[in-house]
Amino acid sequence: MSHHRATGLKALFAPVIAFGILGLIGIRYPELFGNGKDMADDAFLGIGSIGLLLALFALKPLVTALCLGSGASGGLFTPTLSTGAVLGGPSGWPGAWPGPALRPGPSP
Repeated sequence: MSHHRATGLKALFAPVIAFGILGLIGIRYPELFGNGKDMADDAFLGIGSIGLLLALFALKPLVTALCLGSGASGGLFTPTLSTGAVLGGPSGWPGAWPGPALRPGPSP
């Protein structure tokens, strides 16, 4: 996205608009703020519903591209990992697989 970032006069207003949009979406989904580490931690611990995790899976790449395209600095590696985590998070929930339940945390 960095080669599509705003330049010239647009570079003054694009970040304000992009972060304004992120702020409005973030009212409903505050997990989208930051690099996604907290979002991935929640997915690994089984916090949140499947609907929430699917919404985060769809929204995180969009807001990352929006912010990077506006000219803001940021990365792609951690947001990509967190997006995969929220997609794969529910697979470790008890009842998702036959056999003994998987529990997050240290082994007994």
